[in-house]
Amino acid sequence: MSGKSLYENLQVHPDASPEVIKAAYKSLSTKYHPDRDKSADAARRFAKIQQAFVFLIDASSSMLDGKDQAARRELIASVRRMDQGMELEVIFFTTTITRVFGQFASLKDRANIIDKIANATPVTGGTPVMPALEEAIRMNPDAVFLLTDGSFNEGDISAATRSINSNSIPINTIAFVDRSMESVLKQVASDSGGDYRYVAK
Repeated sequence: MSGKSLYENLQVHPDASPEVIKAAYKSLSTKYHPDRDKSADAARRFAKIQQAFVFLIDASSSMLDGKDQAARRELIASVRRMDQGMELEVIFFTTTITRVFGQFASLKDRANIIDKIANATPVTGGTPVMPALEEAIRMNPDAVFLLTDGSFNEGDISAATRSINSNSIPINTIAFVDRSMESVLKQVASDSGGDYRYVAK
């Protein structure tokens, strides 16, 4: 993504109403969609008005005792703050990977997205995080958000994360309750240009 804000890319004022933002997004996405605009830089211009994020939610048994609910609350709060025109995919990971939407979902139906997050996959199993990170990075989003307590089967994942993140996608790490893997989560965030944050219960 360019260094410009979504408001600049949509050519609207930051205080614009949701209706104005939605109209600008619709107009520009129609105008610059590669199926309609055959110019050489159509894809680049179309990408400027899109922003896509992958949220990885630790669904392992170590997230019991309310950490899983705290992570979902954090994710739902993020979805409520996201701008029109942004897209997201949510992946719950444990010994299996569950993609909530199966592709990037538009925020057009924010209430449905929030409902799916609130009612998705119960907490169970172990925490192999690398397959989930690989899946997220393969989607080539603008950023990844990893919500976890950090109790990974693989232990220190920072070197492995660097090796799979050749596009330098920012990985933001958010730890819940447990600080025992804080240094690893900070390193993963720092290596990728992301941020680290700790959330108490």
